[in-house]
Amino acid sequence: MIDPSDLVVSELMYDPVAASEGEIAEGFGDSEDFEYLELLNTGTSPLDLTGIRLAAGVTFEFADGAITELAPGARVLVVENAAAFEFRYGSGHPVAGQYGGKLDDSGELVRVADVLDVPLIEFTYGNASPWPEEAAGEGASLVLADPASAPDHDDPASWIASGVAGGTPGQGEVIAFDFATWAAAEGVTNPGDDDDGDGLTNYHEFVRGTPPLEYSAPRTDTAQVEFLGVGGVTDAYPTFTFTYSLAAAGVAASAEVSSGLVTWEGGPGSTEHVRTIYHGDGTATTTWRSVTPVGQDSEQF
Repeated sequence: MIDPSDLVVSELMYDPVAASEGEIAEGFGDSEDFEYLELLNTGTSPLDLTGIRLAAGVTFEFADGAITELAPGARVLVVENAAAFEFRYGSGHPVAGQYGGKLDDSGELVRVADVLDVPLIEFTYGNASPWPEEAAGEGASLVLADPASAPDHDDPASWIASGVAGGTPGQGEVIAFDFATWAAAEGVTNPGDDDDGDGLTNYHEFVRGTPPLEYSAPRTDTAQVEFLGVGGVTDAYPTFTFTYSLAAAGVAASAEVSSGLVTWEGGPGSTEHVRTIYHGDGTATTTWRSVTPVGQDSEQF
């Protein structure tokens, strides 16, 4: 038998942001495709999940899943669409399988029950205050604030919005910090210095999530031409791809384009987000494109 105090629903992505152009092109056009639910073993012994199931708004039999035992401190995910989940959040996550149904955007009963349908966890989340409103379609997930304290799942005060867009499926909450805090912890001061001589300033190391006093691998920023489907038409677009740290507070990932290296423009009408892949290690890789296909402008930078 599982001690209910050892198992918690630790994270819910019930209202993901809309699909990007790249996701739509891959056939994942519904934001619901990117939903997920995470369970965490807060105990000191492995948990046998074969007698556990989701049995309310979404349904899933762990006995039929890819993961049937949960080690102490380990997390397991059940998702709406496994292919869409991997495309947005990256590979290597502990996904047991796909649930039936969906997590309602306006609130839903979540029940984790044993083989006799006795509830181990049962609660109804909401999308309005006092529940964290940032999780209602604004990019954040619902995260259990202190899972080790055996919290009341039904109490909105037990939950916070994830500190990073997309949440942190399969791992603990990423704590964001500003440059000054990061620099003090890393033993550097000036954001414009390159203390390890790897070609990246301290601020770039902060944004990328790389150590400022150790040589970092060559930059993974990539400018290239990709064939993308936009509005039902496939064409060649200049794209820019870069990796950044989810813990870097105050950093917004975007791209700008120029036709002459003097004036740069970004945002709607100039650039569009294509995709973001979350790697599960506190970093993400994002791709942006120019709104103008190759050939319609003599030069693009």
